[in-house]
Amino acid sequence: MKLKVLSINKQLEHNLIENSDFKTAPAFSDFDVLIIDPKEFSFMWTTNARIERDTAGNCFTDPRVDLGAGKQILNIFSKRREEIKKLLTISQGIVICYLRNPEDILNITHTLYGVRTAREVLNIYSWLPEFIFERIEAGIIFYENFPKNINFVGRMGKAIPFIEQSHPFGKYFYAFKNQIHFECIIEPLKKIGMFLKAIARNKVKEIISYEINIEGGKIIFIPPTVSTDLKKETGVLLDCIEGVFEYGIETTPPHWIKKYSLPNENKNVAKIEQLNKKISVLQKEKQNLEEEQVNIAKFKGLLYGKGKRNLEPLVREAFKLMGFNVIDPEQYEEEYDLYIKEKDLMIIGEIEGTNSSLIDIDKYRQLLDYVESEIDKGVKRKGILIGNAQKDINPTERQEQFSQHAIKGCEHQGFCRITTYQLFEIVKKIFSGIDAPKLEKIRKNIIECNTEFIFKKEDNKKIQGTPKKI
Repeated sequence: MKLKVLSINKQLEHNLIENSDFKTAPAFSDFDVLIIDPKEFSFMWTTNARIERDTAGNCFTDPRVDLGAGKQILNIFSKRREEIKKLLTISQGIVICYLRNPEDILNITHTLYGVRTAREVLNIYSWLPEFIFERIEAGIIFYENFPKNINFVGRMGKAIPFIEQSHPFGKYFYAFKNQIHFECIIEPLKKIGMFLKAIARNKVKEIISYEINIEGGKIIFIPPTVSTDLKKETGVLLDCIEGVFEYGIETTPPHWIKKYSLPNENKNVAKIEQLNKKISVLQKEKQNLEEEQVNIAKFKGLLYGKGKRNLEPLVREAFKLMGFNVIDPEQYEEEYDLYIKEKDLMIIGEIEGTNSSLIDIDKYRQLLDYVESEIDKGVKRKGILIGNAQKDINPTERQEQFSQHAIKGCEHQGFCRITTYQLFEIVKKIFSGIDAPKLEKIRKNIIECNTEFIFKKEDNKKIQGTPKKI
């Protein structure tokens, strides 16, 4: 069978494909396959001079006063929804849609006595027709709505490690490996997800490509490619589409079919349910282990991290693991990188990660300013300078990480110096198992240290320098 294919807002090169745009194209229902790129659909309102845009960039229109601009847009979307519904349900055709970020929306409003109320919201997916899916759970019938029960969420990325190879569109992802940059994911709400067939997921298993069967037809969402080879993209798409037709277009069975069964069918269903329960338990266990693994492995960042977003949170967590009462930055106004309150003792820390060979005097001076600013509060104060210099070098091969000026200043003030490598060694010991007295001793040694703290895993007690009274 020779397929009639229409491509909307996506110029493709093939004699089987007719290229057009959303407004002027012939009826979508006249084709077997519709390829649609909704990226520029929002131009209908974002570039329309008769549609208002507020200071936040949101678009508003009142069809009663916009000289027909809003009504025209509504009519276009309404007409295309009806055509796509017929293409899917009567022709049992296929709609291929590129997943785009639905960032620009149009608020259809009604203004009464100066108060504007949103009555309807349009986005670049408002051409999707509405379908109701029926599911039965514990003898009760529930209804799920497409597309209302699906969120289109802007999310950009390139990593696509999970691909359903058996699906015909799996070859699309392999053909354009490293050339597919997704900009949108979908989040199924409620249990509409059971009616979706995921084709590809990103690194955190969010759906970036999926198929949904609708009364004999299919809608398939795929991320766009950055490839400029239109002939290749056209050929791959046609191969995938042909594979879908060979794959078979499923027809939704009627509700009464559940009254009919075949030998062993119910027996198999019961076994499948038991296996699903076991799989659910194993998946939960796997998820817990993966989360635990992430929480442990992140501390390796102490060896190479820098900055407020990467290194500083890990240093604070390392001190929390040791049992220090670390105050979260959101709970104080000062600019301290590390803030600890231990009974009558206040500990202030400054943290520096750098490719440079040394943590210089500037960071020490900043620490000194912070500590001296607390003089009038009547509590004991302790300064700690935490460094991760030469961060691109293996920690065991690094030289002295603090400049002589920083060393002299810290020792003069009785401040402790500690590298993040030493913190890493302490964290490693904690994860290996350490009793409370030894952990208390580590805390005490850090508090009393007035030079550079060196954690000795052999005896957990040797520190350089003579403890200085605080």
